Formats: sequence, C-alpha cells, structure tokens
Amino acid sequence: MRTRPSLLRRAVRSLAAEDPGQVRLTSAATTTLTLVLALAVLILLTRTLGQPITVALLGTVVAMFSAVAVQDRTHRARVVSTALTPLPAIASAGLAAVLHPYGVVADLGFVAVLFTATWVRRYGPRGNALGQVAFTAYFFVLFLRASTSQLPALAASVLVGVAVALVVRVVLLPERPRTELRRLTRALRAVCASAVGVAVAGSRSASAAGTVLDDAPLRRQLTRLGDTALMIEDWLDRHDAARHLSVDGRELSLRVLDGQLATEQLVATLAALPPGTTWPPELDTVLAALDTVLRDEPGEEQLRGLLVTVGAAAHDVDVTTPTGRAVFTAARAVRAHASIHRVSEQVVAAAEREDPAPVEGTDTVDAPPGLHPATRAAVQVAVATALATGLGELISPNRWYWAVLAAFVVFNGTTSRGQILSRASQRVLGTLGGVVAGVLLAAVVGRNAPLQLGLIVVCVFAAFYLVRVSSALMVFFITVLLAMLYGLLGTFSVQVLELRIYETAAGAAVGIAAAFLVLPTGTRSTVDGKLRACLDSLDDLVRDSVAAVGSGGGEVDLVTASRDLDDTLVALDLAAEPLAHGVLQRVRTSTRLWLRVVRAADGYARSLARAGHAAAAVPAPTVEVAEALAAAATRVHEHVGALRARLDSDHPAPVHPAEPALVAVLELDGRGVHDPEVRPLRAAVYALARIDRALLDLLEVAEEPVGAARLTG
Repeated sequence: MRTRPSLLRRAVRSLAAEDPGQVRLTSAATTTLTLVLALAVLILLTRTLGQPITVALLGTVVAMFSAVAVQDRTHRARVVSTALTPLPAIASAGLAAVLHPYGVVADLGFVAVLFTATWVRRYGPRGNALGQVAFTAYFFVLFLRASTSQLPALAASVLVGVAVALVVRVVLLPERPRTELRRLTRALRAVCASAVGVAVAGSRSASAAGTVLDDAPLRRQLTRLGDTALMIEDWLDRHDAARHLSVDGRELSLRVLDGQLATEQLVATLAALPPGTTWPPELDTVLAALDTVLRDEPGEEQLRGLLVTVGAAAHDVDVTTPTGRAVFTAARAVRAHASIHRVSEQVVAAAEREDPAPVEGTDTVDAPPGLHPATRAAVQVAVATALATGLGELISPNRWYWAVLAAFVVFNGTTSRGQILSRASQRVLGTLGGVVAGVLLAAVVGRNAPLQLGLIVVCVFAAFYLVRVSSALMVFFITVLLAMLYGLLGTFSVQVLELRIYETAAGAAVGIAAAFLVLPTGTRSTVDGKLRACLDSLDDLVRDSVAAVGSGGGEVDLVTASRDLDDTLVALDLAAEPLAHGVLQRVRTSTRLWLRVVRAADGYARSLARAGHAAAAVPAPTVEVAEALAAAATRVHEHVGALRARLDSDHPAPVHPAEPALVAVLELDGRGVHDPEVRPLRAAVYALARIDRALLDLLEVAEEPVGAARLTG
C-alpha cells in the first residue's frame, strides 16, 4: 500500500521542482561555503595577529560577494574576474577608511562610489561585478567603522578572502558542466513526464465525465517546461558543448527544442480530445513508451526497442482523427526525448580543452540614441543616494547608510519605474519581516556566539538560494543575518533594527522619487519596447521558417531564432510585471491580453520552426506551392505590422485573414495526408493558421496599446 509522503518530503520535492538541475542549490552552496571558509581562516589569522573581528568580516564579505557577483560567460573569464576583485575592493575600502572621519566628505565619497559602481555596468558582467564589490567594500568599512590604521590588515583580509573564494571556485566546488547538464536534462524529462501525466489524467477524467478539461494545471506544467529548457540554453551560453558532448551546442539546442515542442504539442492534443473519446490501444502503447523514456534510464538497446514499438504503433494511424493525431505527436515526443537522452548520457571521454578566451569589444550593435542606460541609471543612483544620505542622517547620524543602501538597491537590475516601485515595496516588506524575526531570534539566541555564527551561515544560504524566487525573501534573511551580526559584534538592540526599518523606508521612497523625476524611463515605454522586440523576433522567425519549408530546409539557424523569440518574451514578462499586477483593472486587463496572445504566438512559431527543420529531410515542395505559402505568410506579416502600428497609437490598415490563402496552399499541393513527405508543409500551414488567428483576435479585441491608461509609471 502506497503511503502518503511526509510534509518534509513534499517540501523537498517542491523545492527540487522549482530548481531544475539544482542550479540554485549549487550557487547557494558555493556562496555559503566561501563564507564559512573565509570566515574561519580570517578569524584564525586575525586572532593570531591581534586584529579585531571587523577585519575578518570585511574579507569574508568581499569573498562572499566575489562569489555572487562574478557572472562572466566562460570559466576562464570568471576566474580572472574573481582574481581582479581585490583591486576595487581595497581601493574602495581605503577610500572609506580615509574619508570616514570627515563626515560630509565621506558621504560624497559614498555617492561617488555608487555612481561609479552603476556606471561600469556598461562594460558587461566583469564591470558589473567589480562595481558591486567596490560598493560592498565601501559600505562595510563604514558599517564596521574601520580606521586608517587598519588599512594594511584590511587589504590583507581582502586578499585572503578572495584567495579562499578562488579555492572554492576552482578546487573545492569546481564547475562540473557535464554533471550540471545531466541534471538539467533529467529535470527536463521529469517535467515533461509530469506535464504528460497531468494531461493524460485530466483528459481521461474529462472524457469519462463528459466535461471540458481544466487547462490551468497544464499551463503551470508547460511554464516549468519552458523555464527548464531556457536553463539548458543558459548552460550552452556558459559552456562549449563540443568539449563535453558528442554534439555541438547548436545540435543540442535543436534536440532540446524538439523535445520541448513535441511535449507541448502532445499535451495540447490530449487536452483537445473530445469528451467521450475512446482511446485506441496504439495511444496507450506509445504513451507507455514515452513514460519509460522520460522516467527511467533506458540503455541504447532498450531505446531501440522502444523506438521500434512506437514506429509500429504509429505506422497506420489516421492523422485526420483526434486520436490519430495524439498517437502521431506522442510518437514524435518519444523520438525527440530518446535523442536528448542519448546526447546527455554519452559524454565525450576525451581530455578537456581550455575555454577560449573571451573576445572583448566585438559588439558591433549600434548604441541607441541618448544616454547609455548605465549612465542614466548612474545619474539616477547619484541623485537618489545623495538625497538618501541627507534624509538618512536626519533619522540617524550613525545609521544613515541604510537609507543609501536601500536607494541604491532598488535601482539594481531594474529598467523602469514600475520595476523600481515593485523592488522598493519588496525591500520594505522583507525588512519589516526580517526585523520581527531578528528580534525574536536574538531574544532566543542571546550572546551564544557559535549559534549566532551558525544562523548567519543559514541566512546566507537561504538568502542566495531564494534570491531568484523573491527579493523580499532575500531581504528578509539578510535582515535576520544583520541582527545576528549585531549580536556577534555586541551592538545589538531593538532600536537599531527599528532604525533599519525607518532608514530602509526613507531610502526606498527617495529611490522611487528619483526614478520618477530624474531622467525617467516609463514602465509603459519599456514594455512597448520589449513588445516590439517580441514582434520583430516573431516576424523574423515566421519569415525564416516559411523560407526553409518552401526550399526544403536551408542555412538559416532556426534554433537561434526560436531562442531569440523566447528570450525577448522572458524580457517582456519581466518588464510587464508591474503593469500585469498593477492597481488599475483596465491596465491589468490590457497588459495580460497582449502577454497571453504573444505567449501563444511564441508557441505556434516554435511549431513553425520545427516544420522548417523537418523540411530538410523531405523533398522541397513545388515552386507554386512555395510561392503560395509565402503569400499566405505575407498576411501574417501584415498582422504583425498592424500590431506595431497599434503600439504607436496609430490606426492600422485593414488586414485580412490568412486562412483562405493557407487552404489554397493545401489544395495546390494535392498530396495525401498519409504521405510523410507532406508533413512539414502541413505542420507549417497549421502553425501559420494558429499564429494568424491569435494575432487577428488581438487586433480585434485590443483597441488600445498595452498599458493604455497612459500612466506616468
């Protein structure tokens, strides 16, 4: 008898599902281990040399942030950036120690450091990392009230801390690309198995009850699937696949895209089965084979047997029927995931080669007119932190830097006023919760130094494990950490944490005001820009895919084009979050409508891209058919142009459905539905029809641009 899993086990499964490939777990573990080792080594050294604990804490914090902030694209670049972090850290710490006794001059120095730390983001990941470390060092020297007499010890502490960070990154917890990829591909198979399982169970239940399937659980599963696939793309950005696998990055990306798309199509096909449908035995056979591929670890011989079974089951199905289409799409999913499984389990045994050195200064994209975004943000940060300094000192002359920190952090990684408002509110909420928890924990822990250190380590792990889930949770654990740190330094009091609330609120308010008044970038204009980028990527992918189908494949990299569309959609989701969850219902409704349709078009466009890939394996259609398909695609391009005009608040020219032109393509082609050589063309026609319908619906319903209330935010 199967027992119900315990609450702890369910929690662990839930966390694992939210962290495909244990990427967040590995990152948080690396950061925590760096903190623990740096703190242990530096406390031992400072006690031996008779230095205060504040010296050890600075090196520990710099080591921790060097592990977090360094995000270069290759392993070699990450090691180099980590090795460079002592330079800005020592310079910034020295400046803070020298200026600290001079009051206003120290304040101006802090503003200058914050401006520079923001401005250097223009130089990419390395500039961002070095700027973050410089800001962190200046802040903690002020926080620890270090003196100029401690500068040699502080510099030595930073060097030792960064050396520990390098040891952790290179020796103790080195990057293991193959292991990480295996975890990610297993996570991909697991979420695919879960999505198919939900679709099968829901479809059977709905069919038996004669009702319509609730698609909300399926949407959640497919969202997880898309997130996992993008994490594999992130792995490909950070590693050279050819060094670790039997295929290159483009081939792996194509196989992952095939598996993702085949699973999405299978789920959609199962969900669309009419109520009361009787499932043929062939469908059960193919779904059982898919379950084996996704949930087990089949060897090569077993994979061959499964593929033979699937091929026999799907050989004579009628794809014009709903169940026939389900068998066909399930068989394709089996083949796609078998292909991924073979790649991920058969890594290259040859010795590793060195990562190629990163190429600097090869970006030839023209910069947009006006101020560089990093310069704009730096000016905003300088104004906000200068104002926060004055307001913070009115609240507390000794704790004013909390207000400055809040004003700076609300700008970090944001691109619009709406995002800044969201970040500020999360920071205040996280601080409030952290203060309450910190006071309660301080009362329980007392002056127990080992327990305080243990809680600091736990808070660091939790903060960096949850940072991608919620910034409010990260701030919560950082605030609890500070309560423990104050207790360790012997300066804890409830009044100090109360001041943190006031200072944080003041800094957040100043940051919001600066975002709205100083070189503002409106949320709506940002969302419009991201939406235009999505439409451009959609237009490009439709054009290239149709050209590939019409010519029997081609040289265009449709995998890259598909992922470009996915990336622009992720950026759009992030930028539109303040509007999609805003106060005004009209704005929420308009924004969510656009997002829903663009997401749907993204899925259909990837189906079209897959048809373009499949076209390389069959003879090209006739010239007349290819021209008819291109003419039908022109209608879709017109719809995209009309949506661009709608974003510009213009009245677009009348558009006409592409459906008649697409029907003409199939009539002109004339081949039977069972002819395997016609499948790419038919898949392209069906995908274009879905894109056409989605865009037409949006043009009919969305009478105004996204966020049409024209808020200033």
